[in-house]
Amino acid sequence: MSIAPRPRRPACSRARACAGWYGDALDCSLPKLVPTPSGEIVALPWCEFVDNRVLRASPRDFYDVYQDSFDYLYDAEPMALVHIALHSHFGGRPLISAQFAKLLRYFSGFSDVWMARHDELADWFRNAGPGDLSYRNRFFAQGGNS
Repeated sequence: MSIAPRPRRPACSRARACAGWYGDALDCSLPKLVPTPSGEIVALPWCEFVDNRVLRASPRDFYDVYQDSFDYLYDAEPMALVHIALHSHFGGRPLISAQFAKLLRYFSGFSDVWMARHDELADWFRNAGPGDLSYRNRFFAQGGNS
């Protein structure tokens, strides 16, 4: 279930009772809590390459985009998130499914990488209480730079 990113008008009367999260946040690269009139909901960032139709030319582009993104984030950003979305009417086809399976094999080669569903990520974020995951706090909290 995906809830449109309209925190002032949640899709149901109690935000946590619906899903507790939505996956279309355009203003963040890591989860964050969004207040609504019926409680907080976890906003998960939008997928970078969600329009899978562009892959008709070369399904291998899907693999390359996500492997390159993962490699950069793994090396350069603490606690980064790679959000992958597939539309079943296109991403469920054999060529994209093969690339997705290949990506999962690649990611699973890193023992310190957690592959989680949206609900698992939202539950972790809500329960772990990491607070502000902004770039400032992730990169400069120790050095005091701003």
